[in-house]
Amino acid sequence: MCVKLSDFPRLRFGVREDFTLIGALRTILRYQGHDIPYPSLMAMSGAAFRNAWVLNAYSASAALAAPESILAKAVVKLGLQPTRIDLAVPDAGWAAIADMLMMGQAVLFWGGRRWRAAGILFGIETDPPALWARTYTDPDDEGRRLPQAAWRQLASEGVEAWAFSVPHGLRRPDTYEILKLASAISHADGDGSHQFGLSAYESWAHTVEVQPPVAGSDAATLCIACVRTLLDARRAAHTWLAGLPRPSPSSLLNAADCYEDYLYMLEELAMGFRHPEQAGGPGWLARRIRAAGQEDARAVSAIQATISIVAL
Repeated sequence: MCVKLSDFPRLRFGVREDFTLIGALRTILRYQGHDIPYPSLMAMSGAAFRNAWVLNAYSASAALAAPESILAKAVVKLGLQPTRIDLAVPDAGWAAIADMLMMGQAVLFWGGRRWRAAGILFGIETDPPALWARTYTDPDDEGRRLPQAAWRQLASEGVEAWAFSVPHGLRRPDTYEILKLASAISHADGDGSHQFGLSAYESWAHTVEVQPPVAGSDAATLCIACVRTLLDARRAAHTWLAGLPRPSPSSLLNAADCYEDYLYMLEELAMGFRHPEQAGGPGWLARRIRAAGQEDARAVSAIQATISIVAL
């Protein structure tokens, strides 16, 4: 027997919804009849304002790390009812996933040592046992088949699985709440391994100066991935701010303008990491990273000015 949620949509890169955790959550909510714009979900979760860098090192976690659980923030603000599926006991975890799917609820999964992007479980087979998943690298429209042994291997490596329901209708957080979250994310303390928010730019620039990336190297590829992560995030921040009801405080319009300028700077930086030698070398890259950080800081200052006005 094979049961799949009917017409469950694919997950795709290249549609300007590249932060996979929020993109997957949005897909689940949209399937349930709650179509929340991606920029709004990014803003209310804080993902639109995040930045991270590993201290004095090139590490893939820089593109993924956040000061606190981004998904948890979105869940709380939306009024969702989350169900975390315990995967520590393989048979019990499998049974819980099967129950959710049989009730028509998709299951979001992410994390672990090998699974970088989020995915969605939307179907199950019983003979032989397997799960059907939507991922960002599906081979075709049918989805990705995960035999039970493959899923259990992922679970043993730290993958998490959650289902979500909306028992009392969605709650829409107010602008003031989101602005306070943006300020907090931008000024978050490091965790001993990462620098977060505005302070991450200096750590990134210093790493580039001390360990210059070479075109096509792992370091350059990682930096391009981090730039793309920031482009996706701040594009969402700009879209959300620019779409707020008018009249808005002039400080919010200033923040939106800063993010628009920031996006141009990041596009230039991405080209620089593709061809570091032609761009002017590590010194030029470090200066552009710091300049982008200063523009980000101007946007955050404008957001804080708005918070002060509203708090009066």
